[in-house]
Amino acid sequence: MQERQERDTNGDGKPDTVVYFDAKQQPLREEIDANGDGKPELVKFYENGALVREQSDQDGDGRLELTTEYSGDTRTRSEADQNGDGKPDVVITYKGGVKSEQREDRNFDGVDDVVTVFDAQERPARVSQDTNGDGSLDTVSLYENGVLVRTEKDRNGDGKPDVIAYYRDGVIDRQEEDSDFDGRMDRKSVAGEKGTRVQEADSDGNGTTDLWITTDAAGVVLRRDEDRSGDGKPDLSVWYEAGKPVRLEQDTKGRGCVDLQQWFGPDEKVRAEYRDTNDDCRIDVWSYFENEKIVRQGLDTKGQGYPDVLNHLNPDGSIRIQEVASGEYGKSPDKKLFLAEDGSVVAQCLLGSDKKRLSTRAIVKAGVVSEVLIDTTGSQYADTRQILSDGRIVRVEADTNHDHEPDVVQIFDGDGLRYQDEDTDGDGVVDQRFEGDKSVPVPPGTTIPREAFTRLDCGSFDSFWSKRSP
Repeated sequence: MQERQERDTNGDGKPDTVVYFDAKQQPLREEIDANGDGKPELVKFYENGALVREQSDQDGDGRLELTTEYSGDTRTRSEADQNGDGKPDVVITYKGGVKSEQREDRNFDGVDDVVTVFDAQERPARVSQDTNGDGSLDTVSLYENGVLVRTEKDRNGDGKPDVIAYYRDGVIDRQEEDSDFDGRMDRKSVAGEKGTRVQEADSDGNGTTDLWITTDAAGVVLRRDEDRSGDGKPDLSVWYEAGKPVRLEQDTKGRGCVDLQQWFGPDEKVRAEYRDTNDDCRIDVWSYFENEKIVRQGLDTKGQGYPDVLNHLNPDGSIRIQEVASGEYGKSPDKKLFLAEDGSVVAQCLLGSDKKRLSTRAIVKAGVVSEVLIDTTGSQYADTRQILSDGRIVRVEADTNHDHEPDVVQIFDGDGLRYQDEDTDGDGVVDQRFEGDKSVPVPPGTTIPREAFTRLDCGSFDSFWSKRSP
């Protein structure tokens, strides 16, 4: 009769399996040393030749910590003592030999921290966890075909989930939260474009979403939308860069259209602001700031939907330069006014016939034009000067040889042109005089006025007219 048998199952000349037999020569116990360290990693127990229990060393520490029970060669229950205290901290139950549930005490306090329920293919179907160590299973993860589809978390221990996350392709696609634990989900988060997320919230607790926050993948806020009127639609939107606001749009009067737009600088102060002040859902005031003061302001004074005036302001708010689109050239400006501290106009520049440059500068004194300078060549220097009295031209001076000094003078009276003097050799002395087409004698010593022609100093129109960007 054989009581013990040694076997060399891997052919290395050393026994790695020992089988013990009962009185009927049926296997009683089988010890398997697969790694050749002289200690069995797996021990099988038999009754009447049938496997009833296994003990195995799962981590190679020489201790048989996992015990699995069988009935008719089918697994029914497994227990593991992972910390060696003699108490099982992992318990697995089976149905029909298939793993159905696993309970784990991961902090070894005698209370289950994780309970996993498996599907027919032994894939996780439901995992309940105690994530805060209070002894209650507060988080449930649900799986379909082994893939995570939803998690539910009970943060206040009332037995009801207050955070629910829905997954797609292993990442959160949508999340709902009951922030005040009143049983209603008042915050939501959904996946946006390019890895962004949109968080939705009911900030006033009335059951309606009124706050939307868009973040990037790192959780940095990109945009914030608010419904302040309670109609379910955002009426305030703020865009952010690097966590700071850069732009704002708002429907301040609840008319369904944006009537306020603002742009912010790195210091988060307003650098540009557009407003609809007459409630026609069209912007009619464009303001630009420096050091928190308006330095330029465009106006739609006629309610036509586009600006016709641009004011350049002094620090005290008074106008120093005004650009005007009179309508002669459509939406384009054609006039530029220069103002004194008291608000009176001291000069105005007009657009030339080429519609490209300011070619005329009028000098204004006491509200009356006294002198007009004209650039006829596009050099930005005046070459014609008109002197006026009581609104009528009395003298015209012209530079015909481009030396920036007059060489032709025309004198007018109430009947029109009286005569024209010409300095043909540039010495400042009149060489010839005409009355109409007739040459007449020049009084001896008659000279041409020597007031030089200078730049018009009209500049150009502001880029505001072509590109109203802040």
